[in-house]
Amino acid sequence: DEPMRILLLRPGECWFVDMFHRDGDRTSMVEEFLNGMAANGVKVPTANHAFGWDCAAHCAAALNAARDDLSGAVAYLESGVMLAGASGMCRFGPENHNGRFAPGPHTVTRWHRGRLEEL
Repeated sequence: DEPMRILLLRPGECWFVDMFHRDGDRTSMVEEFLNGMAANGVKVPTANHAFGWDCAAHCAAALNAARDDLSGAVAYLESGVMLAGASGMCRFGPENHNGRFAPGPHTVTRWHRGRLEEL
């Protein structure tokens, strides 16, 4: 058995698995999302914020594609079309309403000295 490793944090510091690059390498979708959150007073957007953002964006795209027809919007979402969002790429189908086919969170971030730092 491998010995347990203990991570000692400094006061006021925390580490977490993050789905966003906070210091640079961002897609345009993530940049739009982070700017939208900041404009609305959300200082530390999380995966939960992104899932809600993407849900609204994907539904709006589906309604637009179906010209506001609800059945057509569902058919569009279940058609397997690739949808890009702040939380990554999704592809839904009649049997797959999760839409995920790639790994989720992908970086470690820490809160240190009043700011987020990618590790």
